[in-house]
Amino acid sequence: SSSTKQENGQVVDWMGWEFAATVRPSTGLAVMDVRFKGQRVAYEIALAEAVALYSGTEKDQVFYLDSGYSLTQLTGDVVVGVDCPSHSQFLEYPSWVWIDKTTFDWKSDPGRASPLKGACIFEDELGETLWRHTQSVPGFVADGVPAKNLVVRAVTAVGNYDYVTQLAFRQDGSVEVSLKFAGYMETRYFSPKTTPYETVLSEIVHTNLAAPIHSHFAAFKLDLDVVGTSNSFEKSVVDAGFGPLLGNGDGGGGPTNNDTEK
Repeated sequence: SSSTKQENGQVVDWMGWEFAATVRPSTGLAVMDVRFKGQRVAYEIALAEAVALYSGTEKDQVFYLDSGYSLTQLTGDVVVGVDCPSHSQFLEYPSWVWIDKTTFDWKSDPGRASPLKGACIFEDELGETLWRHTQSVPGFVADGVPAKNLVVRAVTAVGNYDYVTQLAFRQDGSVEVSLKFAGYMETRYFSPKTTPYETVLSEIVHTNLAAPIHSHFAAFKLDLDVVGTSNSFEKSVVDAGFGPLLGNGDGGGGPTNNDTEK
């Protein structure tokens, strides 16, 4: 069946997939006890951290760890038709941060928490086939299975930019994890006389206005339980350089180090 069952607001059952979904105050979207056709494939899949690194001089270079600001508390409800389709089911989580309308200061009080509709779950028809075949005898009869995903999506804002965290559960037993960015750019004052270095560190987007070059990174926690809990993780580290293998024009050369850690 392609129907989605959501029990107690968190437990999801869809086409062989079963898991519990939640949104954590500091780090956002997470799913636990992920099972496919009755077998657990992951103990946890969760966003762990979102990082933004802005270029600058030694005085104004900025490095943000956004979980420190919270990846859930500085935002509002998802917008139906923009963030999530109208046929979605929604996840709520407690929000206890607000802006004082008189002083415009941030306020927080867990005792005044209220529900926030910050994530959605929906079936996504991909407009393509998962499997199909045309049988030539008798009479070229075609049949197939339309491809669908179950999408769990959380949307939040942290200052000037927004994060769209998404997990797509596929009919073949795979999971696609993604994080998209939206919002608007952070800017600094620019003057050709006093801050000429901004032409190297930033994009000059308007008169006296520079948008610093920056990068976004996201880290996810993935705790796999494929065919039992005794899984291993292997990391290969390769350093570029010259050593005894590849040659550098005089008969020697090659990677100086090629280590594998388990």
